Amino acid sequence: MRLLVLPLVIGTVTADHGEPSPTAALFAFVLTFEEPQQAIGVDRLIVAQRRAEVGQQRRDYLQAMEADRKATGWSGRLEHAGQPTDTTSLEGDRATVVDSYGVRWTPPPQLYATPAVGALWYHGQPLAWRAEARRDRTGWRLWSVTIPPWCGGYSSCGAAPPSPAPSPEATPS
Repeated sequence: MRLLVLPLVIGTVTADHGEPSPTAALFAFVLTFEEPQQAIGVDRLIVAQRRAEVGQQRRDYLQAMEADRKATGWSGRLEHAGQPTDTTSLEGDRATVVDSYGVRWTPPPQLYATPAVGALWYHGQPLAWRAEARRDRTGWRLWSVTIPPWCGGYSSCGAAPPSPAPSPEATPS
């Protein structure tokens, strides 16, 4: 019985920890855009006093992404794009991160050329995300995030293909 309880206790104790770096905190936050709006692990990435505001910002963004997907049939997935302009500035327990993310677009199944070709993926233009982060005793968490707009930024919202300048790729990366 002890063997079953011990992992549960350890997992509970470490569930609300920050990330090892401010860049990792932003990256982990961006990965949550692949999860449901009410995802459990999002709060731990955000400073406690800012969870309601930043969490609502994320939910609003996810709603815009979903509305666009329903209107066009195209699915977009955020991916780290690593640009020369990406930076991390540290000042004690505070940091500013600028990191670039692009969208990998997948067209609706009815647009695939043939089953032999498979799905084409399109990579949209990378855009910069800016985050202010704070370090506490458990690691780095986000204080605020400035996200490029979904409509008018990553997507033309309603017009397919949603990426303004896609570059086709024959095989997924």
